[in-house]
Amino acid sequence: MRRSDPWSVEDTIPRFASNAEQAWADFNTLPSIPLFLQGKLDWPLCCGTWCEFTGSPAGQAELVNLQQTDQYWASGPAQARRDFAREGEPESFLEISRFRCTACAARYYTDQFT
Repeated sequence: MRRSDPWSVEDTIPRFASNAEQAWADFNTLPSIPLFLQGKLDWPLCCGTWCEFTGSPAGQAELVNLQQTDQYWASGPAQARRDFAREGEPESFLEISRFRCTACAARYYTDQFT
């Protein structure tokens, strides 16, 4: 099976993968979840490999907490764009996807707002 969106990670793999060939092979096995609303798969890489998707926050309190404990990811570690504690909850909690590194247990989240 081959994913149809290799363009979405063509910059991420060279920057963060320890073995680019293996990362490309593993890329083709990533599931079609979570829902990436912006149309670009933005799946975190840590310790040289793809992170594990762990779900979306269940509510506002969990979302505010994850912004304090997890690293925001936007094509790499980045500064958070939205302050959910101040601005309130998103239109859908499915806009937020959580990931964890299976090697070092670092945690990341993406924000694919509509």
